[in-house]
Amino acid sequence: MDVKENYLEDNKRFFSREIEKGRIDFKKRDLLELDAPEEFDMLICIDVLEHIENDVKAIANLSRSLKRNGYFLMHSPSHYSKEDANGDDTFVGEHARTGYSKAEIEKKLMEADLLPIKTHYTYGTWGRRAWTLSVKWPMILFNRLNILAVIPLLFYYPVVLPFCLLMNLADLYTKNNKGNGIYALARKI
Repeated sequence: MDVKENYLEDNKRFFSREIEKGRIDFKKRDLLELDAPEEFDMLICIDVLEHIENDVKAIANLSRSLKRNGYFLMHSPSHYSKEDANGDDTFVGEHARTGYSKAEIEKKLMEADLLPIKTHYTYGTWGRRAWTLSVKWPMILFNRLNILAVIPLLFYYPVVLPFCLLMNLADLYTKNNKGNGIYALARKI
């Protein structure tokens, strides 16, 4: 689901085989207007809720659209993400809120009849290192060299990417007391 047609069309092209098999579907819907009682087994909401002013209503609508015992997985910036913005309001400015704390997102999920199974800060020590190596430094290189950055990256990524994937895995299984992101997995009760 998305409100942006171009995002939906890109996904439909990318997942065309899965759509043909009936395994996945993409629909234009607004989470604040969502009325789809018990339609879904699982919902994944990645970096969306922080953009919605009335996130409580969006979460309640998502919960109503889940079948009993269905799963809801979400990711968002955490309330710690503002610390990392270094005064850059463009990051925070596009959001209705900076991010969520564990207690805040768990409370909102429970109010919507979603039982939190796991809530975890992401982009802790390991995740932040992986992001720096796999995203930040290559982006800096592209800003400096434009398309010529492809040449060194052809050699850089085969060496660095396996380590970044291991660091991302460590980020998921390390108890991060802080992190710039947060995910929550919840079950419909």
